[in-house]
Amino acid sequence: MAQYDDDMVFLSKDGGAVRGREAIGQMFQKALMPPSKGGQCGMKMIPEQIIVVGNTVNVVWRMEAPFFAEPYRGSEAFETKNGLLAAQVTTWDPSAIKMKK
Repeated sequence: MAQYDDDMVFLSKDGGAVRGREAIGQMFQKALMPPSKGGQCGMKMIPEQIIVVGNTVNVVWRMEAPFFAEPYRGSEAFETKNGLLAAQVTTWDPSAIKMKK
């Protein structure tokens, strides 16, 4: 398994990986822009089920927002190391969100 200088990795459902705190921060900064700028700021994540297995927190959730035509559902796995986030695996797919017209 590859190790990275700050030991953080974000894995997307399509097999992509974003590595390192700075790159992950930039990814989320872009994702959380207002909808008018291509982001999803204003959405609310509602956990539906949480399962902890060892150092991994698994969350099944639904996302709601005033600009969504319907709730969007997905899941995440958060791997922790020394009490901090080390890896996140997601089913998040912004292209699958049904937006209001």
